[in-house]
Amino acid sequence: MFTKLAVRNVRRQMGNYLIYFMTVAFTVALLFAVNNITYSKELQALAKDYDSMSDMLTVETVFVFLIVSFLLSYTTSFMLKLRKREFGTYLTLGMNRRNILTLFLCETLLLCGVALGVGILMGLAIFQCFMALIMKLMEMPVVVSGYSPKGLRLTVILVVSIFFVSSLGSALYLKRVSIYNLIHGEKKTEKGVRNPGTWLLLALLALAFLLFHIWGIYEEMKRLLLTNASDTSDLLQKICLLAASLVVLHIAAARGIVGLLLKNKRRKSRGTNTFLWRQLSSSLTANSVLLGIMAALLGFSVICADTSFIDKILEEEALRRDFPYDIMYASSLSGAGYVQNPDAISQEAAEEAIETYADIESCHRYALYTTGESFFYSFTRYAGTGDNLLHDYYMKLSDFNEYIQPLGYESVTLDDEFFVVVNDREMAKTDWSKARPMLNGKEYHYTAAPYEEYKIFQYIFFFVVVPDEAVLQMHAESDFAFYNLVDGSYDLDSLKKLQQELTYRTTVIDEFAFGAGEEIEKEVCDYSFCEFSRQERLETVAIVVVGAMYLAAIFLLMVMAILALKTLSNLPDDKKRYRLLANLGTGTREQSRTLFRQIFSFFFLPFAVPILLSVPTALIAARLMQMCDFADQVGKIYLIAASVAAVMTLIYVLYFTATYLIAKRNVICSD
Repeated sequence: MFTKLAVRNVRRQMGNYLIYFMTVAFTVALLFAVNNITYSKELQALAKDYDSMSDMLTVETVFVFLIVSFLLSYTTSFMLKLRKREFGTYLTLGMNRRNILTLFLCETLLLCGVALGVGILMGLAIFQCFMALIMKLMEMPVVVSGYSPKGLRLTVILVVSIFFVSSLGSALYLKRVSIYNLIHGEKKTEKGVRNPGTWLLLALLALAFLLFHIWGIYEEMKRLLLTNASDTSDLLQKICLLAASLVVLHIAAARGIVGLLLKNKRRKSRGTNTFLWRQLSSSLTANSVLLGIMAALLGFSVICADTSFIDKILEEEALRRDFPYDIMYASSLSGAGYVQNPDAISQEAAEEAIETYADIESCHRYALYTTGESFFYSFTRYAGTGDNLLHDYYMKLSDFNEYIQPLGYESVTLDDEFFVVVNDREMAKTDWSKARPMLNGKEYHYTAAPYEEYKIFQYIFFFVVVPDEAVLQMHAESDFAFYNLVDGSYDLDSLKKLQQELTYRTTVIDEFAFGAGEEIEKEVCDYSFCEFSRQERLETVAIVVVGAMYLAAIFLLMVMAILALKTLSNLPDDKKRYRLLANLGTGTREQSRTLFRQIFSFFFLPFAVPILLSVPTALIAARLMQMCDFADQVGKIYLIAASVAAVMTLIYVLYFTATYLIAKRNVICSD
């Protein structure tokens, strides 16, 4: 009996259930797509660090599970309130609360099954789009990817679990609500807005703070980029203040604008303006906090989706800085005579192995020398720290010129001078002008480096470039060689085999872990491959972009569904008011126009500012790209921002249209 009644009710209530069905179907599609990415055999075969990619997506899926569980619990409560009079009638006719809950669960499970099927069908296409985007970002050929039974199984389990969690809220509501409240509804007292001018002033102040924090975020991102700093606490603080400004702006605007309109006697006397503004005053004031929170979520969706693509360009810049050559050799020399580790593979043997995979186009070598002292560190922030691991490094001028010329820099000349090459941007603020080192019996004075940024493959804070004769009495502590290959089309499998050939086992001193100072045996490879680093960075970028789009889509669906169902939950009250409007002589056309303006205003308020945020976000991203010498990528940034705004607007229009049509069918009274 319950099944037949549930099917009949779903058919009869399909218009009201449309928003619910759309949200569930879109959510299932996204879950199915991401779960299939997590278990993709193609990605597992192509990605160098597949486990990290899978772990990141799994964490996001858990987060999305919590969000969607809350969303469906929220939307289910709206569906119950839409039909509270119907359920109250069932109770008076002899049904008990368990029967009603069983009936409602049958209806939602029926919708869940249909939405699950439709969502999986949509997810088939979304999965291919996500995989194509990942392959494109990883610079690999785009192919049709196979679907995973594990991904399908996990999607079904997640959706069933989400519906189980959301059903708990329905059961609690039906258990506590009284028959009187179900039939007659809860009484609402509408309160007017006091001092709308004050609220409008607060909205303007919040807008000013919003613009101020946008500028602050830009300045902080620029500082992080220029200094290569890792402390992002100030940036996170400014982002939180931006979110707070968004919330306050929408609370104040919702309470202030309509209040001022109601005080304008000339305008409110036109047509149905008084009726419309009273409707908006009631809905916007009661939901002002919710509108602010939703605007903040949409704002983060826009910013995350727009800026996620910047990560690819920043990683390209970092790769260009850290790996200027195809293969790089770096080995620390040891012993009193500073000789190569006897277990290491000789450079001659390594070069023979490299040439079996690709011809060597050029090779450049240099060494870093040291006196074992920390003279230059005495001018830095590490002065007096007692860190015995920090000591000065020197490079011969001839080695430096041989290294930089293939990278497009002009050769440098020095006359009893030195300059400092800094890898750490914060260290670049150090004043070296007072340093007067005595090297090989001669004093050298400071001169600025010809270029602020040399791309040097060495993980130390800085080193000092000096004339060749200055290092005659020093020991070579590190030996380096850099190779450019003729053919850059070698595949990752070949490089993995080459890396394995160049790996050896040796005994090292454990300096950092528990039991420091003990000897341990480990595998070591003195050669670093640009292609490996590039692939790892591209994999990270791909997951960041897809993950940002995934979360942005979930946030957007959540906000649109809440806006729609919040509007539809007021249909019984709106129907009474629009019937009164019809009795006063207002035709259906004017009623429809008024209803359209009412729903559009409620939807538009939390949507407008977040979409407009795409403009400063794109401008900031473009400016950062120009600072990184990626001016040719600026057009892509604008295209991405426009595409994100267009997709979000399309979903907004879809939800708004569905909500308006459902409300129009239920509210508008004929002449």
